Amino acid sequence: MTESRSGAADGAAQQVATPSRLERLAVKNGLSLGLMGEADRAAMLAFAAIHFLPGTGYDEKAVNAILRDWLGESGTMLRSDHVEIRRWLVDTGWLERDGFGRRYALAAGAPERAAALLGDRSAAGWTACLLRARADERERREARRQRHAAPAPAAA
Repeated sequence: MTESRSGAADGAAQQVATPSRLERLAVKNGLSLGLMGEADRAAMLAFAAIHFLPGTGYDEKAVNAILRDWLGESGTMLRSDHVEIRRWLVDTGWLERDGFGRRYALAAGAPERAAALLGDRSAAGWTACLLRARADERERREARRQRHAAPAPAAA
């Protein structure tokens, strides 16, 4: 089934994203928003959107800088660039763009939509949670690698 980039696509995904959902995504690499399931994509876009302040206008340069920073830290699991993320955010109703495409703002109702998907945790709180999940996964992988690399016990 194909899905549009409309804000309505989030409708079926209105459950709160548990830390395990975003943590599961955070430890992956090369994810594509277009290939994600609806609930995962909605949570990921909500997570990107909460990095914008309600009632604040942004020019395109500022939006791009916020999204580049997000992709460089919290959003590293995505195989995307800031332009694609910005388009997804606009097309799905998280960000609004003026008629000239010069000014952006968090869409009306976006903070409430994000809270419905992500709960009350802040952008910084989610970032810390996901960075911790990545570090934990690196430790698990390293421990597994060491177990497999260890010499077999000598036969008695």
